[in-house]
Amino acid sequence: MGRHWHFLFNEELTTLNNNGFYSKIDFFIECSIFASVIIFLECKFSLNTGEIYV
Repeated sequence: MGRHWHFLFNEELTTLNNNGFYSKIDFFIECSIFASVIIFLECKFSLNTGEIYV
């Protein structure tokens, strides 16, 4: 599975230019940060209300 992922990653590097690749990384990082904030707020809200969301 690691080889397959590495192959796809290399193929993506060759097909995309640097600007497109880095903008994709930035988009992924922004999505990760946004998801982390949402999870943090949900945990904080559930602790305040005494309810636990699974």
